[in-house]
Amino acid sequence: MSYGVQCFYQLAENKSPTTISSYLRGVRLYLGAHPDEFSREAIQQYLAECIADGKEPNTVRLRLAALRQFARWMVVDGSLADA
Repeated sequence: MSYGVQCFYQLAENKSPTTISSYLRGVRLYLGAHPDEFSREAIQQYLAECIADGKEPNTVRLRLAALRQFARWMVVDGSLADA
């Protein structure tokens, strides 16, 4: 397991394996759509795209939760400034 994934797991330690798997999938989907940008505006655009594509509200909320967890990990990792 890579260092980054291990840290992500540690930050989500109170989550079920299914939730962690869903979070990882949500982050991968976001990075597939917006590989070069991780900003509030890009995330809002991505979530709007999900809604426009007909994603269920629970799916959109789960993807937002995944991106929040990923942002927390990026702050701990030093890859993102704490805002």
